[in-house]
Order: sequence, then C-alpha cells, then structure tokens
Amino acid sequence: MAASFPFPASLFPTPWGDEDPTSGQTRPQGPGRVLIIDDDPDVRELFQDILRGAGFDAVVAESGAEGLAVLRSDPQIRVVLLDLLMPEMDGWRFRHHQLSHPQFAAIPTVIVTGAPLGGAAHEQLQAADYLSKPVPREQLIGAVAKYCERSSAGGTPAR
Repeated sequence: MAASFPFPASLFPTPWGDEDPTSGQTRPQGPGRVLIIDDDPDVRELFQDILRGAGFDAVVAESGAEGLAVLRSDPQIRVVLLDLLMPEMDGWRFRHHQLSHPQFAAIPTVIVTGAPLGGAAHEQLQAADYLSKPVPREQLIGAVAKYCERSSAGGTPAR
C-alpha cells in the first residue's frame, strides 16, 4: 500500500522551472558529493569536517530551499543528509519536492534528526536510512559510504 504525503501537493509549487523531470537519468552511485542540509551551522560544519576527513567531498545547505538549488545545479550529488526540523522549508517539504522529480528521487537521502519518527513517517519519507542525533562519527561515515565513494584515498581523520 502506497503511503500518502501528509500535505497536499498544491502547497508546494514546483521549484524546478521548465525542466522535463522525466528526461533526467538516474544518477550513478560512485565518486561524487554529499549534500548536508541542516539549519544548525555547528552540525553542518561538524558533518562536513568528519566526511572530508574520511575522504568524501561534502557541500552544505542551510535550508531545504537551498538544498533544492544545490540538487538542481550539482549533478555530482550522490547522497543527501537531511535534517527534518528546519525553519521555512523543512526536511519534509524538501523530501516531497525531491520525490516528485525522478532524477532527484533516485538520489539516496539519509534522514538525520533528533526527533522520534514513527513507522508512518518512515513510509512517507521513503529515505534510504535514518540516523538519530547525536550521530557517532563511524555511523555517519558508514551511512554515507553505502551510497557514495570516497573522493580521495584516505583523508585526515576528523576529531
């Protein structure tokens, strides 16, 4: 049984312009970038430092809207780390937009939140994985490594 999104689609105008979403290809897993979307600058910096130290290329966005702009402009995004609770465009709305466009829906999204999620939320979000804050370093690296190859052989270990 397909889960419905808790908000009507009419609340979310399409942010993608005149692009044909069906013309996009599924993005391959491989070397690429990790997109970190979180409104907390300390979390963004910490995750980016950890992932870069582990050899991943990581970029950040401070809101869902900024994250959508990065997805549109950066074909190297291989996985998204998404906070749910953010002002303006939260993770739920970001995920709704992402899932409504096949070329972006194919990009694995890992929900990173401190909020408890029930089974219905898992069905609605359709995320590749879920991490609870605070996220241990090795768990963060492991989740990203499932979907994105490291851009460098090693990297300097993050503290």
